[in-house]
Amino acid sequence: MDSTERQAMGHLTSLGLGQVQYEPHGNIPPDFLIDGRIAVEVRRLNQNIVTATGKLHGIEKVHYSIVPWFNKELPKLRPGRDGQSWYVSLKWRRPLSDFKQLREPILRALREFKITDSGQPTCFQIHPNFELSLNPAGRAYEAFFCLSSISDLDAGGPIVSEAVRNVQLCMSEKEAKIEQYRSLHPEWWLVLVDTMFFGLTSAYWGEVRNNLLLHRDRYKWSKVIILGDNLPSAFELY
Repeated sequence: MDSTERQAMGHLTSLGLGQVQYEPHGNIPPDFLIDGRIAVEVRRLNQNIVTATGKLHGIEKVHYSIVPWFNKELPKLRPGRDGQSWYVSLKWRRPLSDFKQLREPILRALREFKITDSGQPTCFQIHPNFELSLNPAGRAYEAFFCLSSISDLDAGGPIVSEAVRNVQLCMSEKEAKIEQYRSLHPEWWLVLVDTMFFGLTSAYWGEVRNNLLLHRDRYKWSKVIILGDNLPSAFELY
């Protein structure tokens, strides 16, 4: 059971509706069963893009592959002449090829810059969808290059509309997953654990709910619940 499932189980148990079983049928839906009758599926609520094949791809996956690599490699490029350091800013959008293929071009650009070091801000277009900018730090750090900022151009958007869009994507994805198992239980719930909108309060989720209710007949969930750190316990979207 992962942390998302543990958080969901804690909430489901607190409802006092009966025994909560984890994976009652093994490694098939549902994730939980309440009182032998309410099937519950659990998923992280994250920000997604839809790939060409129709699958969801969490945008944070690119972030997790890029940032740790820079944090590991930049300190290896020790201070240059005159103790000057440079801030490194990253900007990317999708589609982005396998980041491993970009590592050597990035290191080559940084090494060449370190040798020439004109003292002027510089931008490298490593890939059509990946840009690296260098700006003087104004002080010396232990390393010549310091990761300063990242910009995922596919992230963001109006907060309520992005929440609505991603909730709907998660609802549809999970409905497809449970379709062949739906007859096992009379009632199905979906619990979404927020890993995307940490600052979204109940007032904002109220706007999300109002938008979702306009299209409720598209989905077969009996109940959709949001769990989040900023919410008192949970927020029922319907």
